[in-house]
Amino acid sequence: MKKQEHFPAGEKVNAVVYAHPNEYASFPQIVRTDEELVLLFQVQDLEKLRAIPEHQHYQMVAQARWAVSRNGGRTWAVRETCPPLGPVRDITYSSAPLKDGGTVTLTFHTEEPLQAVIQRGRVSYRPYLKLELAPGESAHTIRELGPFARFWPHGMKRLSDGTILAAGYAPFRSPSGRDKTTAVFPASSDEGRTWSDRSHVENANAFDFSEPDLLETRGGRIIALLRAD
Repeated sequence: MKKQEHFPAGEKVNAVVYAHPNEYASFPQIVRTDEELVLLFQVQDLEKLRAIPEHQHYQMVAQARWAVSRNGGRTWAVRETCPPLGPVRDITYSSAPLKDGGTVTLTFHTEEPLQAVIQRGRVSYRPYLKLELAPGESAHTIRELGPFARFWPHGMKRLSDGTILAAGYAPFRSPSGRDKTTAVFPASSDEGRTWSDRSHVENANAFDFSEPDLLETRGGRIIALLRAD
């Protein structure tokens, strides 16, 4: 298969990937493989959305969509099912690439336990949507979260030493009795199958920490960007 083209350095082109007057599109995730760029996102019918009491953030009527580009993002073809994908080299938002070109994604559905979903050849699960596995895919329940009973994933990176480090936030009860959240960082050293609590931020502030993301510098230092609520 022909490898994807790339823009010349410094060139900027605006391209509309998807637009529909009767739909709310949200929560994009970018996937880069050897052959294509894929934008996995969700759409919600506005008429159905107005008819339910839940906030649109909870995506009760969401449907997944896949936009595929083979020319570096210049043009996109939107699909209702995931196309077969080449080995994944990079992926954003609560997911990370595996050594064999697959992906691991941490779930976000509040009615199900936290799970690590491992897929190869496609990306088809997003937080909030019901978990559906294809043949050869697996889901591993995560139970070792240290002092935290709940975890909402947000960022994830594959580090230079092969460790997969996730970033998310979790609720806890402060010494004053107030319910708060803080940033939590679980890690996996076996390609996403098992996870353990690596670190968390001691939050004694009057505000919450949430939605962290990660960056590893060339020197191996880990930097986390947090949202303060």
